[in-house]
Amino acid sequence: MNLTFPLPTLTGLGIYNSDSISRARGSVSNPRTTVWYELELPTDDGGTSFIDGAEFPIRRDHLLCIHPGQERYTRFPFRCYYVHFSAEGELCGMLDNLPPRIQMSDVKHAERLFHDIINAAGGSDEDKLIIHSRLLELIWLIRADSRRTSVTSFPDSELIAAALDYIDRHIDQPITLESLAASQHVSPVYFHRLFKNAVGVTPYRFILDKKLSIAKNQLLMTSKSCLDIALGLGFTSQSYFNYTFRKEVGVSPLQYRKRWYMKYPE
Repeated sequence: MNLTFPLPTLTGLGIYNSDSISRARGSVSNPRTTVWYELELPTDDGGTSFIDGAEFPIRRDHLLCIHPGQERYTRFPFRCYYVHFSAEGELCGMLDNLPPRIQMSDVKHAERLFHDIINAAGGSDEDKLIIHSRLLELIWLIRADSRRTSVTSFPDSELIAAALDYIDRHIDQPITLESLAASQHVSPVYFHRLFKNAVGVTPYRFILDKKLSIAKNQLLMTSKSCLDIALGLGFTSQSYFNYTFRKEVGVSPLQYRKRWYMKYPE
């Protein structure tokens, strides 16, 4: 299991203010094709961003995530923190699945990350470590909020939110598509389509990923047996839990536990 990927390479960062370069209110920037990934957090409301022809009103609590190769321009005023960078491999896959505008659940947290990145620019090797750690944390935060944004902006957001709550409350039990759809009083076929459109994965994949994430944490952070973990997560037997874990993770639960314990020096 390879958990490494190339770190992003910064190509630009700072604070942009259209007022500082005498941009008239309502005027627009020149259209351009982006070369890098561009993360921009507006400092206040106002203006409009146009990305691949789509119109996005600029809001302080909505971060812009522009991918390489997209066409963009902006109607002023526009003030923002920005970080532009290149990325490779697995990190590209994470970024390419993000929508162009994401509502941030904690704007202050995002602002602090931008501040730390900008303030550490051009410094020592320790400052470079700060930049990469904060940028990766920012990407993690954006990914978490992007799923929340897609759900809350979906036409049936209340139904999906209720289904996610149902999953959280019944994660210790077997959860089928039928039982999940019945909890929301809709047909399985209809619910499956709604869920996948809103969350981006099928109910089965979402539930399985959540159970495996909990299982990994319990394997490393508790002394629970594999049997207790399996039954506590609604698997019908330890053998089925072991089979599923090995199929998805690549190693058995016990091998996973031993692998990470062995990384700590004696």
